[in-house]
Parts: sequence; structure tokens; C-alpha cells
Amino acid sequence: MDKEKNEPSIIEGMIGGAYKFSGTSALKVGELKGINKSNELTFSAWINFEENSLIPAIIGIADNHSFGITAEGLYVKVNDEVKKYSFNIKHKKWTHIAFIIKEGKLIAYVNGIKLAVGDAFSMPAYDLYLGGNIQTNEYVKCSIDEVFIYNDYLKDHQIKKLHNKEKVLGKILFYCSCDILPN
Repeated sequence: MDKEKNEPSIIEGMIGGAYKFSGTSALKVGELKGINKSNELTFSAWINFEENSLIPAIIGIADNHSFGITAEGLYVKVNDEVKKYSFNIKHKKWTHIAFIIKEGKLIAYVNGIKLAVGDAFSMPAYDLYLGGNIQTNEYVKCSIDEVFIYNDYLKDHQIKKLHNKEKVLGKILFYCSCDILPN
């Protein structure tokens, strides 16, 4: 947490509390092992953008690789090549975003509905940030809640359960939530 900027603040989220970013800083929440496109993986989070922004609310960064979730969708950058999986996210509204990597494919979901399918990506070990990109000093006004990374792929009905705020059993690799409710 950035104590000088009192960032992020804590607000009521989708499940308990959530982190609210004012667009002035980001929070490093973990160093994660690499993603191999032949591996199985599921990423899930609730995001509420305060404004339409191309700055990622959630970003994973490693060497010449990165992935991010913006108000326009998911992007993956490897060296100078960028792949975009477009789905507009309404701002000022909580939205559930998920993507799975399975059998070399990436499948993206918004609010439990499958919206995009493309080639999966590989990344070396990476740092995960919420609220923007610390390396480029680009930050976004948003709130983020219930960030999960599963070490396997979840099926469609399990993604819908996450969207319906139900618990899903699986091999959880990473979890970040703010379980403290604001006063």
C-alpha cells in the first residue's frame, strides 16, 4: 500500500471489501511463476472502471512480456507483438472478467459469458500489479475485488459460478482480496 497517497482505499466490493485506486498509484500484489501456453490456467477478477481507460487495471509484467485488462478488453504483449481480445467493459459498473488457457487457446469471459477465443500466450515468471503500470507510471481510477488465479482451467459453469459470487473449488495458485469492510 502507498501510505503517502493513502492508496488504495477500501470500499464495499462485490464480496466484502475491495481496493479502490484514485489513478495516482498501483499496488504490487505478487510475483508469480510463469505461464506456459500448454499449461492450464484460469484468471478471474471483479473490476469497476471509474472512466473509460486504456491503462490496465490489472497487469502482469515480465521482461519483454505483459498482459493487461483495460476497459476495452484483454491484451497480451510479447516483445513488440500485441494481441488484443476486445470486449468493452462499461465504466462505473462492477464487471466480472475471466480468462482461461487450455490446450493452447485463450478463452475470455465477461460477466460469465464467453466473448473471445484466441491463441494462448506464454510468459516467464512475472509481477502482478493492481491499479496500473508502475514501470510506466500509468495509473487508472478503478476498483478491484476477488482476484483469483487457478492452476487449472475452470469450465463454463464454474466461470458462471464465480460471476454469481459462488465459491469454486480448484487449485488456487494466487488469491487477492480485501476482506476488510469500510467503516
